[in-house]
Amino acid sequence: MLNRWVNTDVSRTRNCCPIEKSLTYMSEMWMRWLDFRRLRDLFWVVAEHDCVLRAKDLGEMAISNGILVNEKGDPFKPTPIYHYRRTLERLDLVRLDERRYCVSKNNPNVQVILAHRNVKQPLLVEEKQPLSTLSSKTKIATVHFFQPS
Repeated sequence: MLNRWVNTDVSRTRNCCPIEKSLTYMSEMWMRWLDFRRLRDLFWVVAEHDCVLRAKDLGEMAISNGILVNEKGDPFKPTPIYHYRRTLERLDLVRLDERRYCVSKNNPNVQVILAHRNVKQPLLVEEKQPLSTLSSKTKIATVHFFQPS
């Protein structure tokens, strides 16, 4: 779900000022900087094990395959691993089915990526196009970057 709304309570305070009772829009700009090559490789881990891996298993497999590790070979911390998984979900590359990651085969951009198996290599133009389309077609990107003010 892209939008998260949180009820705030009047009795709580922040910086000595009361918080008004209202709905606060959370995580509007959810996408963090990510290496799309790693994101693509993580997607291929899901594609190879469609509807089998849970979050912990996906993270462990990505680390053991050298996808979510830094230049020194150290595994990423849990937060970046979470952001990669959530970006796969939010871009509709994968979906969760009973807490297992499955490829979103009904997404035409996913079909384009599936047609070009290019793991641990630079992104091909054919792979960049669907990833950029998915990134730019999110609701928040449309509102902030493509609608006239």
